[in-house]
Amino acid sequence: MKLFSWKAIVGYKCIADGFILAENREEAEKKLQLIPFHDKHEEVELDTDECGYDGCIVDENGVIVRWED
Repeated sequence: MKLFSWKAIVGYKCIADGFILAENREEAEKKLQLIPFHDKHEEVELDTDECGYDGCIVDENGVIVRWED
């Protein structure tokens, strides 16, 4: 599983953010519809930075590595 970051945006301001646990980006994009802000006027999107786009890896202990060299 990977951890994808998301954010809800109004104008240029981020009003909320969080994470989605998913197998891949396609599944994460589907899960965006479950976020409470999704059915309102706010734009909800997956982050496009390195970690947000590729997703952080969650190991079997629940440890998340955000940056990996």
